[in-house]
Amino acid sequence: MDVFNTGLGYAGIEPCRRTFGMARQFGLRTLMGSTVEMSIGTAARVHVAAATANLDHGCYMAGPLVYHEDVTVEPVRYEEGQVLLPDGPGLGVELDPEKLRALRI
Repeated sequence: MDVFNTGLGYAGIEPCRRTFGMARQFGLRTLMGSTVEMSIGTAARVHVAAATANLDHGCYMAGPLVYHEDVTVEPVRYEEGQVLLPDGPGLGVELDPEKLRALRI
């Protein structure tokens, strides 16, 4: 195995952090995978990526750029091709209840 690809969409924040820790113990290179999330998922990934010491490869966290609609008051922000770490409470983005209702299936 050359690179261990993990992400939050598979099991959540804590299991993802444990997976990065296990990869570090075994000397495996890592990358943060993406399933092209909206801003809430991207914000969670950005926080985990920022707190991961052994993130070896670039990540594709551009989901909010491809959606026409999102479920947050403001989408995550990008600057010079990089997603910015949200700095508000929690994950740094605020869910919009009206947008959630509109996108409910």
